[in-house]
Amino acid sequence: MSGTKTYYHSIDVFRFICAIFVVTVHITSQISSHGIATWANYYSYRYLLDIGSPFFLMAAGFIIFRKSTEQGPSYLLTYGKKILSYFIVFSLFYMVARVAVEASSAYVLNESITEAIRTQLNQWSALNVLNGSIGSFQLYFLVLLLYSALFLYGLLRLRVHPLGIFAIAVGLYGLENIGYFESIQLFQYKSFAFGFLYVVLGYTLSYTKDKISYRAPWFYTLLFAGAYVANYYYQLGLAWILLPLFAFSLGTLCVQYPNIGKGTILTKLSSYSLAIYTLHVFVELLVLKGVALAGWTDYYMSPLYYMGTIILCIVLPIFLFRPIYHSALWIKEKCLFTFRRKTSENEPFQQKQIG
Repeated sequence: MSGTKTYYHSIDVFRFICAIFVVTVHITSQISSHGIATWANYYSYRYLLDIGSPFFLMAAGFIIFRKSTEQGPSYLLTYGKKILSYFIVFSLFYMVARVAVEASSAYVLNESITEAIRTQLNQWSALNVLNGSIGSFQLYFLVLLLYSALFLYGLLRLRVHPLGIFAIAVGLYGLENIGYFESIQLFQYKSFAFGFLYVVLGYTLSYTKDKISYRAPWFYTLLFAGAYVANYYYQLGLAWILLPLFAFSLGTLCVQYPNIGKGTILTKLSSYSLAIYTLHVFVELLVLKGVALAGWTDYYMSPLYYMGTIILCIVLPIFLFRPIYHSALWIKEKCLFTFRRKTSENEPFQQKQIG
């Protein structure tokens, strides 16, 4: 076997596409929340976008297997500290930003700035910290990654085989979907079982990629994507099964065709996927405040609003990310740990991403 490691350009491409999917989900939610959603203007594409967060988690799991195999289980502690540094920095950024935006809005509207700030502060709690939503709801993704990494570390220390880890992840996910964990009120959006399943799907895919040749990945990706949408159209209640199958099929597609998008603008932009995922909600907040201050009450009826906001939520985070990212690096190196390891510039997955 050759010692050359495969660079999965396909994962880069789909991570960037999935970042756009996540943005689109959050922006177009206005269509649903205002009661104007139909299959023609919303549902026909909305469900396909659900692949966004699962694919991000799978991509992280894919990288975790390779790194933990090379460096041992202790890599997961290093990884966890990196994710924790991201969570701290982005949460603090959103907490300060939301207070500043609310106070500024109150000032412009000649309302009580103190009351605006107090209202924002009252929304924060220890539970918000634990479930990842204290700064902004989409940051739950980072907390799920952190919890998954720590749990996976424990399993590896116990020398659980990768297929055993897969069985545990599927078991937890199955128990959750039959209501076994209903009494646990920690998570506000996605649960630990959800996040751990997709991390382990990526982990398992990385483990099996040299052992199994997955056949017709394009066919199965399209099959399960179509079935996932049909599930909602016919109200079959099988989304919890079909979404993992859809995500895993897309992962096998990336493994079988690692050069998808190689040399294109998509692979170059993929390094900003994390920026778009984490910061687009801030841009949306500014847009919504601007719309409110401008008195545009029926903005949600205009296609131009959605197109313009989605573009802004993709472009602006690219410029906002760097100083915040370096703050995360500072926290990671100065406050959490200082271990550094030289890596080759050509080593796979060295772009700015979670992994």
